[in-house]
Amino acid sequence: MSDTGSIEVSPTAVATIAAEAVSECYGVVGMASRTASEAILTVLRRAPATKGIRVQLRPDVVVVDVHVVIEYGTRIVTVADNVIDAVRFRLEQALGTSALRVNVYVQDVRVGTRQPGA
Repeated sequence: MSDTGSIEVSPTAVATIAAEAVSECYGVVGMASRTASEAILTVLRRAPATKGIRVQLRPDVVVVDVHVVIEYGTRIVTVADNVIDAVRFRLEQALGTSALRVNVYVQDVRVGTRQPGA
């Protein structure tokens, strides 16, 4: 809040920025559904751009949970660290804050390459 007004960023906007960062990470072949309802929606129609990402805007920190599927044969820890670094960097640049916590949940390991629309 400033003398001229306030700026509020929606969780969806934060999730979209995070999803873009994750999509460019080596070793990530897709996003995993966070909930059963998200999985059903993915089957019935095209998955939302923010699939697998949950954002919590807390007073002191922005918490981003990222649910990913990684490529078989990659080091899970290395891929997860790269996801954390990429998401943190993008969000720090976009939001102008370092009060971020990024959690990565590896939901599956898949043989092959990126899936269309994943």
